[in-house]
Amino acid sequence: MKTVERDKRVDILRFIAIMGIIIAHSSPNGFILQLRNFDVTLMVLLLGTSFYLTSSDKKIKYLPYVKNGLKDSWFLRGCF
Repeated sequence: MKTVERDKRVDILRFIAIMGIIIAHSSPNGFILQLRNFDVTLMVLLLGTSFYLTSSDKKIKYLPYVKNGLKDSWFLRGCF
């Protein structure tokens, strides 16, 4: 099995996004609230980046990947 070295830049950006989400739920003042406006968008972009980096050498189709994730989702289990 081929081992891939982690990209530290992605990890740092993921840390910034998670800290922004945590700060957003702690009632920050206006200035900090404006600084953290990009946290969820950054997290979504990083999830796409992680998918690309992990599947770039494999033949993973996106739609079955999403369906499998939704099938296992705890949220959908609670709705149905």
